[in-house]
Amino acid sequence: MDHYSPASTGDMVAEVLALRRPLRGLLLDLDDTLIDREGALRSWLRRRAGLERRELDELLAIDAADSGSLAELAIVLLDRRPGLARDPIALGQRIRDELPDAIEPDAKTLQTLARLAASGLRLGLISNGGPTQRRKLARARLPVERFAAIVISSEVGVAKPDPAIFGLTLERLGLAHDEALMVGDSPEHDIAGAHAAELASCWIAHGRSWPEQLEPAALELDDVHQLPDAIAAWIE
Repeated sequence: MDHYSPASTGDMVAEVLALRRPLRGLLLDLDDTLIDREGALRSWLRRRAGLERRELDELLAIDAADSGSLAELAIVLLDRRPGLARDPIALGQRIRDELPDAIEPDAKTLQTLARLAASGLRLGLISNGGPTQRRKLARARLPVERFAAIVISSEVGVAKPDPAIFGLTLERLGLAHDEALMVGDSPEHDIAGAHAAELASCWIAHGRSWPEQLEPAALELDDVHQLPDAIAAWIE
C-alpha cells in the first residue's frame, strides 16, 4: 500500500470508501499513536537499566513482538539487570507505573487534535491498559475535553482486538459503524480488531511494512500528524 501523499488523498478516500457514509468520528489509539510510548520506554530503559543502544534496540524489538505487554521484555531485562525487581511480574508492573513520567508532550499532536476537533468530528480515545493510561494522557497534556468518549480496557473489562470494545466506543460516541474510522499503530489490535468490528481503519505505520497475512487498512500514514489532511475529503 502506498503511504499518504497530499495529492492522492482525495482519490484514495473516494476509491476505497466511496460506499460509506461521510465521516463523523474517529476512534484514536493512545500508545504510539497519540503518544510516543516507544520513545518513553527507550528513555526508561536507558535511565533506569543503563542500557546502551544495541541492547535498547533488542529489548524494544522484543516488546514490539510481544504487543507491548512488557512480559517478555521483563524476563530478558531481569536476567541482565537482576536488581531492578524481585521477579519479572514485579518488573513489568514497575515499568508500567513509571512509564508515564517518561512521556513527553508533543506540540504537533496537540495541533493535530485541535484540527480534528475543529473539523466537527467526534473523537473517541480507545486504549488497552490500566490506570496509567490516564496518567499518560495528563503527562502528554492531551486535553480530555477533546474526546467525546474515553474507553480504557481495564475500566470496561474488554480489550482490543475484541470487537466489543469498538462497539462500546461507538455507542458512547453516538455513531454507527460506517460513520467512523479507527486510527492506530497496531496491525493486530487496532486494525484487525477494527475490521472484526466492521470499522474502516487507518494504520499509523511509523516506517514499518504491513504484515502480509492481515487485511490492510483503508489508509496508511507514517504518523498521526498527517491525519487531518488525509481525511479532509471524507468529512461532510
